[in-house]
Amino acid sequence: MAGKRRPKPVPHVMVTATGEGGVFSARTNEHGEYELVGLPLGKYEISPEAPDGYQGISRAVELFDPRGCGRTDLIVKSDGRVTGRVVDSSGRPVPGLPLALVLRADVNKGGVGTDRVQGWTAANGAFEFHLVPPGEYLLGTNAVVGVDGRLTFPRVFYPGVISRQAAETVVVPAAEGVQLLDFVVPETITLVTVGGIVVDTEGRPQAASIVLRDDTEGPNTIGPRLMTANDGRFTFSLVPGARYELIAVRDDGRGAGTGETHRGSALFEASAAASQITVVMKPRSR
Repeated sequence: MAGKRRPKPVPHVMVTATGEGGVFSARTNEHGEYELVGLPLGKYEISPEAPDGYQGISRAVELFDPRGCGRTDLIVKSDGRVTGRVVDSSGRPVPGLPLALVLRADVNKGGVGTDRVQGWTAANGAFEFHLVPPGEYLLGTNAVVGVDGRLTFPRVFYPGVISRQAAETVVVPAAEGVQLLDFVVPETITLVTVGGIVVDTEGRPQAASIVLRDDTEGPNTIGPRLMTANDGRFTFSLVPGARYELIAVRDDGRGAGTGETHRGSALFEASAAASQITVVMKPRSR
């Protein structure tokens, strides 16, 4: 199961367009094709009604030419889930640890374009991956190398081994959930907990999207973006003595960095003494 997955047609799915001209529905045929007819001009949201264990992805469209027709492909994803908990060798939870489910063939590929599902452990060490396609995976922290080929974090694979050859395969069936036993970080791996808060220029806590980078030898992003709650607080488990850059961003909801309104950053060395980091976000000039 290497490389990108090819989409497969999904038959007998109800598709609904809801918008300015009303509500219109049709069902996909054996080839996954559907046709909505008679829609007045205007804006619509087109949604597939996904079967149990799947999640449909809606799309927004606008009809503005009364003489034309349009094509909108929709996606129904298998909502496979993988849940578990990360603890240290003494059984204590490990919060703020970057994890990835990755195909064996992708383990030593660069991070850009690698087929993987990422997440962070919660304060109690728990994690849950959603929308995992069916397949056979390795679960690990630093399961793939950085864009420059370096390992940006200590590499450990489930259930708590350094070697990928010794790692246990996580089999995810289509549209089903998998509950794992504890993922134990070996005692040979030392981590320090670093927490902090994102605030505005008045010192008020702010919700933000956080990017964490390894700055020891030139930036590589660690894990996916982390969304803070409204209290602006965050926690990471990091390598003592390593240097990191933390970037906090708030946008206007348009995504992809196009609507960024506030930004702040902090450079720090992970240690028990640097256990609390404050990141001040300032308005971005337009």
